[in-house]
Amino acid sequence: MLARYVKRGAYITFFYTVSSVIVRALNFILLPYFLSRLTLTEFGIWDFYQLFFSTGALLVTSCASTSLFRFYVLYKDDRAKQLQSIGNSFLFVLCSVVMMLVCGYFLLINTYTGHFFSEYASITLVSVSCFALYTMILSLLRVQEKLILYGIVFCGQNFLALAGTLVGVHYNLGIKSFFYANLFSFLIFVPWFFMLFFRNCFLSLNIFKRQLLFSGPLLLYNLIYMSFFVVDKFFIKNFLGFESLGLYGILWRFGAVFQMIAIAMIDAWQLIIYNAQKENGANFLISRLITYYALALTSFCFYSTIGAIFAVIFLFPAHYYYLIHYLPLFFLPLFFIELARLFQTAFGLSTRTFYLPLISLTILIVQSSLLYFCIGFGIWSVFIANGVAFMVYALLCYWVSKKVYSYQLINKEKMDKIIVFVVFSLFSLHCLVSYIPQTFLSLVGFGLLWPLYVWLFGIIESDEKAWIALKIYQIFASFRGKVSSIKK
Repeated sequence: MLARYVKRGAYITFFYTVSSVIVRALNFILLPYFLSRLTLTEFGIWDFYQLFFSTGALLVTSCASTSLFRFYVLYKDDRAKQLQSIGNSFLFVLCSVVMMLVCGYFLLINTYTGHFFSEYASITLVSVSCFALYTMILSLLRVQEKLILYGIVFCGQNFLALAGTLVGVHYNLGIKSFFYANLFSFLIFVPWFFMLFFRNCFLSLNIFKRQLLFSGPLLLYNLIYMSFFVVDKFFIKNFLGFESLGLYGILWRFGAVFQMIAIAMIDAWQLIIYNAQKENGANFLISRLITYYALALTSFCFYSTIGAIFAVIFLFPAHYYYLIHYLPLFFLPLFFIELARLFQTAFGLSTRTFYLPLISLTILIVQSSLLYFCIGFGIWSVFIANGVAFMVYALLCYWVSKKVYSYQLINKEKMDKIIVFVVFSLFSLHCLVSYIPQTFLSLVGFGLLWPLYVWLFGIIESDEKAWIALKIYQIFASFRGKVSSIKK
């Protein structure tokens, strides 16, 4: 049974991850070209308006998307209720978009009339609206496990945005290219949303009330969660300027690769864990699944950091090599916040989601305070504040998860070993790239640490080691047999 769930989770994650990797790889390839045509200040302006885009999208879509996901799985044996869950979610996001457009229009008239940035604000407002409808299409494809179609839609939107941006930058339209290309790539999917809406227009007031009770606290949580990524950028803009914000934005283009993979994994594994809850021995099964998720999460974080360093060395102009000094400590807070999201699985399983906004608000206060007191360290202050705050976040989520669901949900011994490795390895990697030049072979050797650590320090069980050894033996035996047949 465990193997069946692991295979299913890995299969879904594979499609999500491949889609993300394809998109991010293209962005990486073109990033040096954009840097040669645009300034860090322009990138800072784009990232500044992306804060409003992300926050607006979260406000409009989080309740609808989350409740669709959870209740579609909850009613997997009742097709009529599944359709009602879809209809409720689609109608809710459509009403939210209309309200946002009306309120945003009057806000823009009163705030930005005659201002230089009014054009960017207006495009951002419309882009958020179109993105909300596009997100519901992706949510439905994810929960129905239509993986190939999901990959086509996800990659297609990003290809359109990237192609439009490339053309605009080539013809010297500057930062406007990002805004207009992004809007066009979402706008083209709007008719598909309405087609799906009218096809699944089945409503239920009773289910809608349950969806609101479940997702209401999550809306507040998501707003606070998004604030984690807004507070630090406002801090940089106000105290360090747009150029430093542009630098931070470039670092986030590396971090986004890891975060997109982590999001893909969460989307896949939440579905698996929700289904596993109904099996016999659910606690043990879920605990093993979470351990595998943590192993995969750590692997992606570790190798994303090393890959980002190589990307800077081989793809970027020489005057951007200084970025590698920031990368290891930049990735450390990202790991902790994704680990915290992993530990939040218990809240969704128990549906006691009201703990999430309370914990997140506490961490937001801690993060803001640390940013204020660490201001003298420049951009390093962001890494310090985020690293400490998100580490506390992960610990709080772990502690409360034992209270709301089961103390057996997370294997503490293995998690301790994983966290120790991540902290030690990223700090060591920081020292390596900071003080030892030309570290190609050292980085390759460093990449072998994680599999060796997993094998030697008891993170995987003896039966799992035996299974891995058997598979390796079968591969070598098959290879040796092929070589022998060729020689004959």
